[in-house]
Amino acid sequence: MSERLDRYLSFRGRLAPLPFFLRELSPNITAAVITFASIPLFASGSRVLRWAGLFVPLASLVLLAMGTISLIVRRFHDLNLSGYHAIWFAAVEVTWVAITYGPPEAILLAARSNLFLAGTVAWYARRQSVWGCAGVSEG
Repeated sequence: MSERLDRYLSFRGRLAPLPFFLRELSPNITAAVITFASIPLFASGSRVLRWAGLFVPLASLVLLAMGTISLIVRRFHDLNLSGYHAIWFAAVEVTWVAITYGPPEAILLAARSNLFLAGTVAWYARRQSVWGCAGVSEG
């Protein structure tokens, strides 16, 4: 059990593209199976089973999110980037969801913050030569 937890929830080490894909695939399939298997709990007449039908998939999705963050950080390590870059991508994802599905006020707020975030990421990428701009001068 410790090996499996270390495989999916550890932030140490590097992860190449194919193992990243394969390790991301199996927890997603497991979470989907657990979610679909809990659907009959909602159809039961018992209040306790309905709460179990809510809690079980929610717990599996929380574990899936923790494992996904761990795998993303390890993939960043393989790209010689800090794991803290996952924070930028999470912020962009939350902003994208707010722009896509939010009310008009949230869309305007997210658009403003996304422009700031995009400018900050572009500045940092140019400064750190992340995307192969090592030969470009800072002129």
